[in-house]
Amino acid sequence: QGGHFVSGKFDQVARSVPYSALIQVFRGLVGSVLAEPEERLAHTRAAVIAALGQHAGVVAEVIPDVHLLIGPQAPPPPLDPTETATRFRRAFQQFVGAFGRPGQPLVLFLDDLQWADGATLDLLHALLSDAAQRHLLVIGAYRDADVDEVHPVAVMAHKLETAGADVRRLTLGPLSRASLG
Repeated sequence: QGGHFVSGKFDQVARSVPYSALIQVFRGLVGSVLAEPEERLAHTRAAVIAALGQHAGVVAEVIPDVHLLIGPQAPPPPLDPTETATRFRRAFQQFVGAFGRPGQPLVLFLDDLQWADGATLDLLHALLSDAAQRHLLVIGAYRDADVDEVHPVAVMAHKLETAGADVRRLTLGPLSRASLG
């Protein structure tokens, strides 16, 4: 209530496309924000602009719909690959933080996490390790049969638990015939 729930699905075919499901999720979020009443839209627009500051173009390069929310942005200056990745991670964390705030939590549901690319898992780890993301809930679904203890998703979850993050696992069994009727 008062927050945002957005969902995305990883695709086995698009596994080589970094951030594919997150782009899908945040395009949907921007679209839903644009449909909100003007007062709430203005508040969110101001929060995103304040959060991103000079790094708005970094996020807008990956999620072009951000232009619809905060206007055209200059492309970010080129950096070496390591600095580019660090700048993107920081900008994306700030972007997510603009949507998950007191009284307005952000819930991300990510399906088929077993097909997530490494860059996305690294970004999710950064988001979930960030103490500033206090109003963010990420729900990830994956097929147990496809994720063993050395799978990148299991490794990420273990790292988060070791770091003190609140990770909860729910295992769903098959539905009974009675449940289907």
